[in-house]
Amino acid sequence: MAALTPATSKHSGLAKHGARISVLMPTLNGSAFLQEQLESLLAQTRLPDCLLVSDDGSTDSTLAYLHSFAARAPFRVRILRGPGRGAAANVLSLISSAPPGALALCDQDDVWMPEKLARARRALMGLPRETPALYAGARIVTNRKLAPKGPIKVYPFMPDFPSSLRQNPAAGNTILLNGAAARLARFALRDLDTIPPFHDWWLCQLVLGCGGTALLDPVPQVLYRQHRHNLIGAGFGLRAGLQRLKWLVDGTYHSWASAQADALFASRNRLTPFAYEHLQQFRTGQITPEYLSRNPWLQIALNTLHAAKRRRVINR
Repeated sequence: MAALTPATSKHSGLAKHGARISVLMPTLNGSAFLQEQLESLLAQTRLPDCLLVSDDGSTDSTLAYLHSFAARAPFRVRILRGPGRGAAANVLSLISSAPPGALALCDQDDVWMPEKLARARRALMGLPRETPALYAGARIVTNRKLAPKGPIKVYPFMPDFPSSLRQNPAAGNTILLNGAAARLARFALRDLDTIPPFHDWWLCQLVLGCGGTALLDPVPQVLYRQHRHNLIGAGFGLRAGLQRLKWLVDGTYHSWASAQADALFASRNRLTPFAYEHLQQFRTGQITPEYLSRNPWLQIALNTLHAAKRRRVINR
């Protein structure tokens, strides 16, 4: 992992910061928390050059908030109509519509710390410009009022392509793609016949499978808000542990992993020979025993169950 140094510059002209950064935000009935996330974009020490929003049919005041924000933001704001086919399709449509340059994925209900973009950009600047690279980081899990809830969410392993077939190595709400990775993703989107279940997982697999680099920052830059409408959530507590265990037992997780691999196979001509070989082994079941015995989600589920049991004993 490359050394990551916090940026210290204050708001200033965008030209001196080098390559463009566009923030991509999918929205759907997000008015309850959207304003705090938008304000956190204004507080960035490295302002984005553009905020590109794709709204998937909000019926609350989300669009009103966005238009009001666009009128006062010091950077360009574009609001698009989403495809209406789920979160993954919405994010991937944003990538297709985004201008050249780096792309930062942004959830509607989180809050970014002021150094989020500057820190991610600085981490990737040390890499060759033509190397596809993805930055992702740890998150501070909070309740709906942004009070910390549980430990910092850090992914426990260094990402490589074989491990990315078994587990998503990075959280989508922390990802920043450099210009080469964004360009790769736009080309690979043309290969897809079906949308993968998880856009962030697909992006990580694509970057790593095409010889790129993924950097995981252990210093959190995102407040990851938990509420009853989270698609997956942070996975804390007995109920979350049982849900993840159920996904493993009933085959849901295996079907997700298989669908991700099938989506990646559509871009097989872009993969390195090493990645192509491992992808083929995974799709044909040749590495299924290792996958089942070393499945990180199973360990996460069991660890969550054990931790929840310990907390119940302590609280009695």
